[in-house]
This record gives sequence, structure tokens and C-alpha cells, in this order.
Amino acid sequence: MNGKRLTPKQAKLPPRATRPLVFGNEEHLNLRSLTFGFARNWEAAGQVIRSTNFENWLKRTLGDEERVNALVKVIGPLTGVGGGESGERVVTRTCMVLDPPQPLHYKGLSLSPDGVGPAMALAIHQTMRRQVLSEIIASRLLIGWLGQQTEQRPEFVAYHNLYENMPVLLSQSGPGYGFERVVYELNRDLPLMSPKFERYYIVEVEEFMDALEKAAQETGRPAHPIDRHVAAFLGARAKAVTDQWLRPLSETEGTSSHALGIIRLLAMLQNSAKKGPMPHLCRWMLDLLEPAVKAYNNRKRQKALRDELDKAVGKGALADMVKPFDDAAALDRDKKGFAAAMTNYARAAAQVGNLEREAARRDTTAQQMGEQAAAVSCGIVASIAISTIAIIYLI
Repeated sequence: MNGKRLTPKQAKLPPRATRPLVFGNEEHLNLRSLTFGFARNWEAAGQVIRSTNFENWLKRTLGDEERVNALVKVIGPLTGVGGGESGERVVTRTCMVLDPPQPLHYKGLSLSPDGVGPAMALAIHQTMRRQVLSEIIASRLLIGWLGQQTEQRPEFVAYHNLYENMPVLLSQSGPGYGFERVVYELNRDLPLMSPKFERYYIVEVEEFMDALEKAAQETGRPAHPIDRHVAAFLGARAKAVTDQWLRPLSETEGTSSHALGIIRLLAMLQNSAKKGPMPHLCRWMLDLLEPAVKAYNNRKRQKALRDELDKAVGKGALADMVKPFDDAAALDRDKKGFAAAMTNYARAAAQVGNLEREAARRDTTAQQMGEQAAAVSCGIVASIAISTIAIIYLI
């Protein structure tokens, strides 16, 4: 450049051992080669890592005492029993120390921090691959990988903060959490993958609300629009959707608490997205609220609730649909009133039963007294007749 001849910078080669370490029918003369071999044959690598031969090769042949100390710090003593971890995680952590720049190796997968999210999205319907990726997140292996990097990059801080929160989200099993939630957290541009809404290609929450109004007009629509994908998508893309809104979605489907949880969530999104009237969505949600209406025993109250819901549907306002059910005291009064009515009914029924039994007893007594009077009368008549015959006979 500018007439000057530049000497190209030579890549730094990894240290070479004086003799190879044989693993997987291959001779390895440096740590990069051995790390790659461990990653390909991770099931057999665990035994080699815990062997005296491996420790001696590192110390004497490769002359890397520092690497041995780093391994002991991460996985415990290389020989004998110890370390607290075994098997695949020991292999993974060993690979991190032996050659930090290499991707994270775990159970045959090799991933960099920015590749975990896409891998999880591709594995959404693959049970075995999902399990392996879940173990990577739950074991915080990516945090360990970042901690081993000697070359610190600005994006590593962002990756650390991102993956620090993922195990907590993964460990929760309710709607809005689990594997699906982590997928949407790690793939900010991934469209909603719910089978109910895939055809709409939804990336933003506002697009989801528009799709709801369209889906509400279609025949064969599902009973309700919230599945695990939708809940996870909303939890990841809408800051306002916290655990307060997601927890009710774990209630049993078909119950009033589950229905109210869905509609309250959608009502909040309708207001926050500043969406106008959504009459078709409100009509869709109307059937969901029938259990909430029937939770009241008073027929007049049920009719009043249905009238209020019809008005809310006409306005296209989801928030107005749940307002009548926000008064917990009203439902409590209804339950207490129903309980009192049942008590009064039971008391009245018992009184009627007593009266019926008393009437039957009196009828029986009257019948018995009538039979006794008839017998006495017959006896008197018979006595008179016998006396008359005797008198006539004596005369």
C-alpha cells in the first residue's frame, strides 16, 4: 500500500506436543485437534479425560501445566473420583478449557452463542433435539463458555446478560414459559409459530391483534386463541405481559377463571396497542364467558350479565366484557344468598315432610279407632240378639 510492501501477519499455530495422544483411532498433536475429536466422540471422551494418561500428556508431552490447573478448577481432579459433574458436561467443560475459541460442544452439537436461538427454533418439533438444547440452557453451559474466552468482545456482555435469564424461563412449565418462551427470547425476529396463526406471519404484537380480528370471522375457528406458542410470543414481545397476566392461563380450560384470564390479557393488549373496536373478536370471546355467567345462581343476575356483555360486544371493547366480573363481592353475595336459599329450602322441605308424616299418622289412628268402635258396636248388637233369642226360647 502506497508503494510499501507489507509482510502478511502469520496465524499463530497451537502448541505442538512431542508425542501424539491417540483417541478415536486418530493421533492428536495439539489441543485444537483433540478438542474436535472429543466433540465428535463425546461418549468415549469422558473416560479419557479422567485418565492418568491424559493428565500426563498435558503436563509432560505438551508441557501445559497451566491448562491442567484450569481444568481442575473447572471440572475437579482429572483422575479418580471428584468434580461433581460427569459424562457429557465434563466433556463440554473440558473442551471449553482446551480450546476456548471453539464453539460450545455438547452431545454432538457444536454451537456458538448466536447459533443457539436458531437451533432451538429449528428443533421446536424435534423431541430429542429439544431435550439436548434444553440441557444446554438449564446447565448454564453458555455462561461457562463465555467465561473461558480469552478474547473479550463487546457482544459477549450482551450474550451473558441474555443467557443468564434463560434457565429461569425454561424451568417454568406454565403457558408463556418453557422451551417456547426461550425460543422467542433468543429469536427476536422469529414469527409466531402457533398452528392457529402461522399463515398470518406475525412478528409484532400489533400484528397479532389484527390477526385475531380476522381469525374471529373465519369458520372453524378454535375455542380460544391462546396456546403455548401465543403465550410465549406475547411474553417475549410485549413488555407489559408479565407473570401477572400469564399465570391465569394455567387454569383448567373451560373454567371461568381461564376464560377471564384470556380476555383480560387480550383487553390489556387491545388498549396498549391502541386498537379500535374489535367486535368480531368480542363475539368470539362471548362463548368463553358462559361459565363465568353461570357461576352466578341468581337468574336475574345472569340475564343482567348477558345484557352487559351484548353491549360490550356491540362496542367491540374487550375491557367492557370483563368489567362485570371484576366485582368479587357480588359473586360472594350471590353464593351466600344461594347457600341461604338452599338452607331455607331444606328447612321448608323438612317441615313439609313432618306434616305429611303427621297427616298419615292421624289417618292411621282414625282408621284404628273406627275399627275398634265397629267391633264394640257389633258385640253389643250380637249380645242383644243372643239375649232376645234366649228370652224367646225361655218363654
